Amino acid sequence: MAKTLTHVADLPYAAEEVFQTGISKDYIVAKGPALGHEDVELLELEDGPDGGSARARYTVETELPSWARKILPARNTVTESHSWPGPGSDGGRAYAFTVAVANVPVEIRGSVRLSPTSPSSCRSEARVEVKASLPLVGGKLEDLVAGDLRRTMEGEAAFMQEWLSAHPR
Repeated sequence: MAKTLTHVADLPYAAEEVFQTGISKDYIVAKGPALGHEDVELLELEDGPDGGSARARYTVETELPSWARKILPARNTVTESHSWPGPGSDGGRAYAFTVAVANVPVEIRGSVRLSPTSPSSCRSEARVEVKASLPLVGGKLEDLVAGDLRRTMEGEAAFMQEWLSAHPR
């Protein structure tokens, strides 16, 4: 069993501007603390005309329900890996990602598509799948992680808007 999340945000910025902001070192490093992440470290960032990749690591503190305190650490190291092709013919951008949470038996995979809605606006559509590999409590773990991810996705969309308005390109 797996849990699927979606998040849609309409942004008053061009798809390429949003994408380039999202892969900039300054943005990645600033985003972490804004979302409550600590010890943010950019491990890899490569971009070219045919695509690229990024990898970042950080720590998070999670409030755990009583059932989870016995089997999961409250403080976790998270590694996000992103990869993307070059720009689409329509001016859109997309990337795929995985999230590894140390010492938590869960797989997190997803994708984001930035589709132009006008020359100066776009729609961001994210899809994330959470799959736990714990017998008996796997569904509860997926719900717990999905709740944290939903808050993170909403926070990231808000932070992107704030960043773009404060750092015009």
